[in-house]
Amino acid sequence: MNSPTRTLLVAMSLTVTAAALDQAEAPAGAQSEVRARLAFDVAKRFFRNDNHASAIERLEAFVLLYPDSTLKPEAVLLGNQARFQLGQFEGMVTELQAGLSTAGTWSDRYLFWIGEAQFALGQFAKAAEAYGLLIENYPESARALEAALGQAQAYYQLDELKQLIATLEPADGPFQKSANATPTAELVIDGRLLLANAYFELKELGAARLLLENLSDEGLSPERFWQKYHLLASVYLVEKSLDQALSGATNLVQLARGIADPIFTARSADFHGDVLLALKKPDDAISVYEQNLTTNVPVDWRRSALLKISNVYVEGNRLSNAVQRLERFFIQHPNDPATGLSHMTLGELRLRQFYLLPEAGKPKSTNLLSEAIGHFDVVLQSGSDKDLLGKSWAGRGWALWEWGTLSGRAFQIKAAGDAFTNAVQELPRSREQAVAQFKVADCLFEGSEHASAISNYWAAINITTNTVGRDDRLVDRALYQIVRSGVFRLDLPSAGQAVSKLLEWFPNSYYSDRSMLLYGQSLNRQGKPSEARE
Repeated sequence: MNSPTRTLLVAMSLTVTAAALDQAEAPAGAQSEVRARLAFDVAKRFFRNDNHASAIERLEAFVLLYPDSTLKPEAVLLGNQARFQLGQFEGMVTELQAGLSTAGTWSDRYLFWIGEAQFALGQFAKAAEAYGLLIENYPESARALEAALGQAQAYYQLDELKQLIATLEPADGPFQKSANATPTAELVIDGRLLLANAYFELKELGAARLLLENLSDEGLSPERFWQKYHLLASVYLVEKSLDQALSGATNLVQLARGIADPIFTARSADFHGDVLLALKKPDDAISVYEQNLTTNVPVDWRRSALLKISNVYVEGNRLSNAVQRLERFFIQHPNDPATGLSHMTLGELRLRQFYLLPEAGKPKSTNLLSEAIGHFDVVLQSGSDKDLLGKSWAGRGWALWEWGTLSGRAFQIKAAGDAFTNAVQELPRSREQAVAQFKVADCLFEGSEHASAISNYWAAINITTNTVGRDDRLVDRALYQIVRSGVFRLDLPSAGQAVSKLLEWFPNSYYSDRSMLLYGQSLNRQGKPSEARE
C-alpha cells in the first residue's frame, strides 16, 4: 500500500494534469466530471501498460481526489487487479469487500476478484463462496464461466469432488451453457478435464471415460492433449484394460517430447513404469523409472523414481539390489536434492535387512544398525529435506532401540527416546506419529521413569483414537504397559484406570488377562485382597 503523503502528491499531480487538459468552457459539475475522466484515463493507461505499481498510485489518488465520481468503482477494481498482479492479495480482499455495496454494475467483477484473491491465499472455502455468489446473482456475467471454473477448482482443493461436479454439470449453469456455445474454448476444455478427473478420483470410471472420449481433439494445446490421454490411459489402468493402458502410456512418451515443460516427460515415464508393473514386468518397469533419475528431471520426480525402484526391488525380496541402486545414485550425484531421500531409504533398507535376520544372528550384525543410523544422520544433519525429518528421526530411534536392546546399554535407549521424541514433533498426525509416541514411552519405561512413561502411553492412545483412527494393537499394548508402569511405581489408580479400559475395549485379549493378573497381585501385596477379587 502506498503512503498517504505519496498518494496525496500524486493526486495533486493528477489535478494539475486534468486542469491543463481541460480547455473547454462548461458548467462546474461537467468540468469536474471531465477532469475526473481525464485523470482516470491517465491512471488507466498505466494499468494497461502493465505498470502496476504506478497504476495503483494513480488509481488510489484518483479515488482520494474524486470520491463521488461515477468512475470510482471501476478505479477501485482496476487498482485491486493491479494489486493481484503484484501478489498483494490480502489488501485486495479487504478493499473489494468494503466497496462491494456501492460497486453497482461492477459488482460481479468485484466478487470475481475477491474469489481470485482468496484462492491465491489458499482460502478455498471462502473463494468458492465468492464465486458462487457471482454465479447465483449474476448468471449472465461475462465472468460467470471463469467463476464456475474457479469454484470447481476451489472444491477440488477442498477435496469436495461431488460439489465440483454439481458446479460444472447442470445444463442451465454457466459452464454447460458456455460448453455448448464454444466447445473448443480453453476454459471449457479445462473444465471438462477437471470434471473427468473428479469422476476418475471418485472411481466413477465410466463417466470419466465417456467425458474424455467425447472431448474433441480439435483445438487442444499439446499440454491439454497430453492431459486428456494421460487421464484416459489412467482410466484403462484402473479398469485393468492393461493393453490399452500400455498403448496409451507409450503414446504419452511420444507426446511429451513435443512439450517444453520437463514435467510432462517425467510424468510419462512414471506412468509407463506403473503400467509395466501392473503387467508384472518389474525389471522393465525399473528400466523405465531409471529414465527419471537424470539431472534434467524435476527433483520431485527423481525422488518418486528412487522410491518406486526401491519398492520394486523390496517387493521382489531383492534388498541388496535396492541398496546398490541407492548407493550408486548418491555416489554419482552427491549434491543432488534427491540424495536425502536415497539416504533415508537406505537407512530403512538396512533396518529391514536387520529385522529379516534370525534372532541368533542379530548380535553379530549391529553394523547394519550403525549404517542405518549413519544414513538417517545425513538427512538430519542436512535439515534441507523437511518432509524427511520425521521418518529419519523415527528410523534413527528404531536403530538405537534395537541396538540398546541387544547391548543392554542405557545410553542407547535414552538416545532412542530422544530420537522418537523428535519424530513425534516432526511427523504429521498419523499412525507413524502414534507409534513414535508409543516408543518414547517404551524408552522411558526401560529407564524406570514410569510416571513419564504412563503419560506418554496415554498420549499415544490419544493420537491413534482421536486423530487417525484407532489402532487396536497399539492401544491394547499401551494400556498393558500403563498397568505395568502403575504396578512398578505403586500407582494403583493409574493401573486400575488402564485395566478398566482394557476390559471395556478388549475383554478377551491376551493383554487384558495379563493386566488383570498383575493388577490383582499388586492389590494383594498392598493388603487389598477384596478389591483384587472384584
